[in-house]
Amino acid sequence: MLNKYKPFIKDFLPGIYAKFHQFRRNYLLEKQEIDVKPVLTCFREKIDVDKTDINILKILAENARIPTVKIAEKLNLSSATITQRIKRLTQKNVIQGYRAAIDLGKIGYHWYKLRLDLEDFSRTKEILLYAKNHPNITYAYEVIGGANLELEMEIKSYDHFKELSNDLRKKFSDVIRFYDHFLFYKEHKILYMPMTD
Repeated sequence: MLNKYKPFIKDFLPGIYAKFHQFRRNYLLEKQEIDVKPVLTCFREKIDVDKTDINILKILAENARIPTVKIAEKLNLSSATITQRIKRLTQKNVIQGYRAAIDLGKIGYHWYKLRLDLEDFSRTKEILLYAKNHPNITYAYEVIGGANLELEMEIKSYDHFKELSNDLRKKFSDVIRFYDHFLFYKEHKILYMPMTD
């Protein structure tokens, strides 16, 4: 990628997502959660899967609403086999959930990311609890390299974003060393499928 696009890239700062927290869109559901539990993490134990499991996951990653009959046809297996494998993958926590992809512009929302560089990590769990209980914060990433913590939010206006970020920085001013933010205009592609050999 760098060989192809380096002339168009000003800075390049790689970061590793150590933990990935995905929260409910409470601004739509008006339903709060109280605990902090990472949805995905790089340090989870390895689960044995075979090529058929991987093929099922690839199909579901592209279209989670596809009927099991269609998956069975694509893989030349029975519907019962597909159902049983999906159930096992869910029980093993390989399949952790299903999430709607929403065109935020069509409902009048904007997608911001707030990057926090922390002085120390003593209040990280408190910041994550704040994020989980805020209806507009939908993702949090614990990062190795670059910012230590990144929060994504879906918000109606820039004024609302400033209100949220100011409140967060005021509550955790003792541990936030530096912050910055940016606005996503469009997500071209997202695929919830781990890389495989």
